[in-house]
Amino acid sequence: IVYLGEQANQPVQIQIVHFNKEKFEEKKIALPAHCSSELKEGLVTWINVAGVSDVDTLKQIGSQFDLHPLTLEDIASTTQRPKVET
Repeated sequence: IVYLGEQANQPVQIQIVHFNKEKFEEKKIALPAHCSSELKEGLVTWINVAGVSDVDTLKQIGSQFDLHPLTLEDIASTTQRPKVET
């Protein structure tokens, strides 16, 4: 994985958001290794990572959720336009 984009000195920030029709929770976590333990039954979980220039963090999160290496490359390429693939 190679980061493509403006060199940012921004530290990685990971925000976890859980929600459903009745509930909304959000919190920040310090370690990417804890992302998969944040999944909750009956709630949609959104993991927002700010500071994707840290390739090691992307690899850690990608391995937890079995993300394809090409998907991780797309994430690290911040100059690319957003896209959806089925």
